[in-house]
Amino acid sequence: MARLLLWGAVIVGTLVIAWSLRDSLPVISRSRKIVARDPDAPPLTQADRMDEAQLEADVLARQGRYADAMHVLLLNSLSEIREVLGASFAVSLTSREILRSVQLSDIGRQSLTAIVRNVERTYFGGGHADLGDYSACRQSFEMLKHSLATAA
Repeated sequence: MARLLLWGAVIVGTLVIAWSLRDSLPVISRSRKIVARDPDAPPLTQADRMDEAQLEADVLARQGRYADAMHVLLLNSLSEIREVLGASFAVSLTSREILRSVQLSDIGRQSLTAIVRNVERTYFGGGHADLGDYSACRQSFEMLKHSLATAA
């Protein structure tokens, strides 16, 4: 009987550990799979990458996940700043720290500031996000997109 209880505890313990590591183990990962682009396809331009980001955010917004959609716009904004302007910043920096260190035009800085504020309030701060918040964030993303296009 003791041997049976010991093996039961080992099995339950293994299952608990596997469950807690489910996102870290590639075999049972629930995270989104990254699909490699076709190597023969032409590289995406800055506008194409930002358009894809908008489409991804729009899908999340249609699902009512406004805070997630706004966070996608922020992450893609920072990625494009890094790509287009050749900016280098550590991934450990906060959005505000990046905003202070990066060289943007006035319109670009205002746009990124608006995105950062909205995301901090809703995604990180737990505030309520609605369609109006997302629309404002998306407008700022559009302005940043045009600002980066002129900077490139």
